Amino acid sequence: SINWTMGQNIPNPVIASTSIPYSVPQEGQVTFKVMSISGQTLYTKEIRALAGSHSIELDINNLANGIYYYSMEYQGQSIVRKMTIQR
Repeated sequence: SINWTMGQNIPNPVIASTSIPYSVPQEGQVTFKVMSISGQTLYTKEIRALAGSHSIELDINNLANGIYYYSMEYQGQSIVRKMTIQR
C-alpha cells in the first residue's frame, strides 16, 4: 500500500477558513472534495502535488453551519474525514 496521509482540518470546528494537511510520497494527481452529510459534492479541486508535506487552505464562506465530509484521493486510494462549521 502507498504511504500517504491527510490530516484533520485545523481549526475544527471552523469559523472562517481552515487548513487541511496532507503528504504524498511522490508527485501525483490528488483530488480533493468537500461533501454534504448526505453525500452531495459541494467542492472539488484537482491538485498536482509534489512529493512531501502540503496543506490545502479551504475558504468556507459559501458553506452553511453544520457537519461536512472531505476526502482526498491519490493513486486509487481515498481518505475521508469529518469537518464541523460553526460560526
